[in-house]
Amino acid sequence: MRTSTTSLLTTVIIGGSLLVAVATLSHVVWTWASPIHDRIQFSVHHDLLCQSATKCPEHLWVDAGVADPLKEKQLIFAVAHSHPLSSIDAALEKVSNPSSPLYGQWMSLQETAVFTKNDEAFRTVTSFLRMNGVPDWSMNATINRDYLVVTLPVYNANRLLGADFRIYERGQQRYIRTRTYSLPAWVAPYIDFVGGAIDLPDVRPVRHKQRVDTTEVGPGPVIKGYVTPQALNDVYHIDDNKASASNGATQSLFEALGQNFSPDDLALFQDKFHLPAVPVSTVIGPNSKDACKVNAGSCAEANLDVQYIMAVAQHADTTFWAIDASDWDPFTTWIVALANCTDPPKVHSISYGGVERETPALHRFNKDLALLAVRGITVVVSSGDDGVGNFPIRDNPQACGLNPSFPASCPYVVSVGATQGPESGQPEISCSSDTGGIITSGGGFSTVFPAPSYQAGAVRRFLLASKSDDLPPDEMFNRSGRGYPDVALLGYNYIVTDGGQFVAESGTSASAPVFAGMLTLINSVLIDHGRPVVGFVNPLLYSLAKHAAIYTDVTQGNNHCGAGRAPQITCCMYGFKAMPGWDPLTGLGSIHFANLKAAVLAGATKAPKQRAPVAVQ
Repeated sequence: MRTSTTSLLTTVIIGGSLLVAVATLSHVVWTWASPIHDRIQFSVHHDLLCQSATKCPEHLWVDAGVADPLKEKQLIFAVAHSHPLSSIDAALEKVSNPSSPLYGQWMSLQETAVFTKNDEAFRTVTSFLRMNGVPDWSMNATINRDYLVVTLPVYNANRLLGADFRIYERGQQRYIRTRTYSLPAWVAPYIDFVGGAIDLPDVRPVRHKQRVDTTEVGPGPVIKGYVTPQALNDVYHIDDNKASASNGATQSLFEALGQNFSPDDLALFQDKFHLPAVPVSTVIGPNSKDACKVNAGSCAEANLDVQYIMAVAQHADTTFWAIDASDWDPFTTWIVALANCTDPPKVHSISYGGVERETPALHRFNKDLALLAVRGITVVVSSGDDGVGNFPIRDNPQACGLNPSFPASCPYVVSVGATQGPESGQPEISCSSDTGGIITSGGGFSTVFPAPSYQAGAVRRFLLASKSDDLPPDEMFNRSGRGYPDVALLGYNYIVTDGGQFVAESGTSASAPVFAGMLTLINSVLIDHGRPVVGFVNPLLYSLAKHAAIYTDVTQGNNHCGAGRAPQITCCMYGFKAMPGWDPLTGLGSIHFANLKAAVLAGATKAPKQRAPVAVQ
């Protein structure tokens, strides 16, 4: 999902030729194109590649030479949908707005085909592939034919896309990619992007770890200065951790970059904190259960996610979904899998992110998240650990700026920030490295996505109430953009078991799975009462903001620093400050779970025996 030279293509057929509008990130150019020979070019984002021949920063990709022309490679063609995002939004408003008579009447995967299935586009793309020697047996389409996965040798991929596939490396990561690819002008409008071509992944886990002296981890369920399962129950009034194991209140963890979880570490964690000895229900993708014994770092993110989502929503059917993205961007790999899954887990937690860059792939991923939302699937995402600057500012003051985090900035996910304080018996404030929190709660405003209707009022009130000196200059952020996070929970000093040892981890990657677990608990109660799951919960969360008993308003803190420990912290001139109401540090605030559960249950309607059809606009 990297930036290409085009973000939109519009074509008009005149006299047998195509008038193509190429909308770049800064301007639009109309060019004449013949149906056969003229091509539209797409390029990798320049700030992902190392330009030096001698020394490269560790976050950049290095050209390691030509790829083996006979090596098999997978490409994914994102077939253009039949309907625009606005059509999905109209349907989503009807099923996710708590005041709508159709509230909670989520659609099935098959029903969403009305927005996606595009026979003309599918025929055009498959014809293009056949014309270039790609056999039918090497093409695999998703259920609604909105993605087409193609396996072919590198030499044919080069010819098909006018590309030069090479090997690119970053640390232990190794991908076959091309700096540019092109498509004939007659087929380009039917393809949103080609995955596995220019999409060098920029995804990172969002957490920080430190070793804990085992003498500090006493026998009790609460350890002062640290977050434990019991501490979460106490702080957030989680009155019942038991979810049904069989009623369909399912949850899942997105994992990538070779992260593994250890069943042995999970068992030790559950035993230490007197939790039910329940294993992970399903493992999708690779997982080396013994990797943690050799390298605990290879399990740090995954163990944190697994241990705490299962500590909050105990007994729930939990899926560990590991992305083996050897050919595609991890987010693309995940979204394509869900496009082929008729009954996926109801709640997904993602503790990974990258810098928001406007690309065709990013827009398509956002649209696919809207399709998940209309299906009643909840996606919870950590907001980032480096304040407004995101990870580019970590240890690099020259990178100071406002860099939104994706997918936290997407309007179809619940973005979760981090707080600190209650773990040490102090008031809850926004987590920040300059107050000893190691990480700084990510937040800000999207430069790509406008503020959705469900939060427009909250964002407007924040901007009106803020003094001009408390905001970055107008030219530095998008005042009309989607603001994030939506809520926040503790994100500092979680006790986790890694490689048989206790460690403390900090990050919004801790707060995200905790909130996901809370939503699973609510789903379990709703299902037991014959009511639909919370699904796309954002409109509900904002509609409940008027009830003071549901949120603890976090009004102290700032997010102008990156993650780290003093004195090795990058603190930039500009950022945002916490204040009453929604703010781009902690969102609506932290959660009083028992009150949230009661409010959701009181407002939920019985699931109808026969659902009313949702009209498509």
